[in-house]
Amino acid sequence: MSEELKITHSELSDHSKGTLTPEEQIDFLQLKLEQAELRATEKGIALIEMTASRNALYQSLQETQMHLAETIGQHENDIEAYKKELEARLQEKRQIQEECDALAIKARRYDELQESVVKIKMNAELRAHSVVDEAQEKAMDTVMLIDDIEKEIRLFGEDIIHLRRDIKTGTLTLDDRLDNVYLRLCKSLDKLTAIRREFYIRNSLPMDQIPDAVAPGAVPVMRYPMLLNPPAKSVPIEETADPETVREIEQEKAQKADTPSKKDIRKNTAPSDGI
Repeated sequence: MSEELKITHSELSDHSKGTLTPEEQIDFLQLKLEQAELRATEKGIALIEMTASRNALYQSLQETQMHLAETIGQHENDIEAYKKELEARLQEKRQIQEECDALAIKARRYDELQESVVKIKMNAELRAHSVVDEAQEKAMDTVMLIDDIEKEIRLFGEDIIHLRRDIKTGTLTLDDRLDNVYLRLCKSLDKLTAIRREFYIRNSLPMDQIPDAVAPGAVPVMRYPMLLNPPAKSVPIEETADPETVREIEQEKAQKADTPSKKDIRKNTAPSDGI
């Protein structure tokens, strides 16, 4: 405004040097004043607009700052929530890892236990087979022992039958028959003692458990009185016995010949290597 007045005053001085009348100078100054007021009004309007724009910009800046603060706060909350969730996931992962390690240890122990069970089973099967084989062998020995005892008893019974028949028929070979029966009895007892002793030894039984009746030397050393004075010559039973007795003697000899020995029984009943 002052600069414009200075310019107007200088212009007025320039015009005053010319031929302007005082009225013209006043009009000129009035015109310049109106122009200056118009320009001042325009500048005021522009200033008002700038102020309004500044206020709007400031308000927008405040709103932006508030929105940014809210956004930052929300992001901070989200980040905190993410941290908590991440910590929970890490804790869960650690627990799962611990459980996996425990399961791995249990699996390793299970494998070791299963391997031990397999070994125990194999050892038990081997032991069972050995026990079965040993039991079969002992059972076979027992069967053969019983067979031998039955055979001896049967032969002794047959001798008694022959003795009774000889007594009934009144033959002259009664003394010989009694001698043979007593000898057969002594041999049978000695054989039973040997069989029993062999059974105890084969089955690893203590020898002190053998009854006195079957211990070595338990059979009394005695003979039938007639053996003290044996006849000069023994007459065969076939020459003096009746035909029925002779036939029974021949059957007995044939049966003895057909009866398999103990070695044959063991050979036939022994398990093969392929079993």
